[in-house]
Amino acid sequence: MVPVFIVGMMRSGSTLLETMLDAHPKVFGIGEDSVFNPAIQSLRDELLVVLGEEPENIKKVKKVVEKHGKQISMKMMSIAKNNTQGTPREGKIKRVVDKMLFNYKNIGFIHLVFPNAVILHTVRDPLDTLLSCYKHKFDDSGLEWSLDVHHLVTVYTQYLEIMHHYRTVLPDRVQDVSYEQLVADPEKIMRSVISRLKLDWDPKILEFYKTNRTVQTHSMAQVNYSTSDN
Repeated sequence: MVPVFIVGMMRSGSTLLETMLDAHPKVFGIGEDSVFNPAIQSLRDELLVVLGEEPENIKKVKKVVEKHGKQISMKMMSIAKNNTQGTPREGKIKRVVDKMLFNYKNIGFIHLVFPNAVILHTVRDPLDTLLSCYKHKFDDSGLEWSLDVHHLVTVYTQYLEIMHHYRTVLPDRVQDVSYEQLVADPEKIMRSVISRLKLDWDPKILEFYKTNRTVQTHSMAQVNYSTSDN
């Protein structure tokens, strides 16, 4: 199983992208509960031990990375299996989507553990992104910075710098998905994404609003609006 990661800034169209991907019979979107993130600390700790004892022992480093990759993959598939059991998608899932936006900071770790993983980066006009973040008043723990304009702009600037870094050191590793283009021409953009996932096209992707998927983010209203319009 090749995992799919969606990264980016809040209010950049990530929920729409994941919902459309999840409409494909062979794709399952985990939602906001990332499997990869909770495993990062353990991976770091083990790598530090190995590198501290034998800094040139690449075989041991590879063994640690492969072990964690296998554990993460198994957990992803277990979640997908449990959530699709008894549905037409049971036993058909080939790609599991882990959407933790702030994983843009961990693209290096994603590449290390899953060199073949698909990393999708949702992008949106900067002013629209910043205004939408500020307007929606994210007061969750750890997101208080979004309530202050200056702090929000600082974090956004840092995010752009980090993405520029990874585009430089890992060229073509991340596929940008424009929110504006996705809304304007969903079939064209999603065909490109599905091709990257090495799956066959399925028209259900464009009928994502017909699924029973529950959206629990600030994008709930937009997704529900799409449903009511159709």
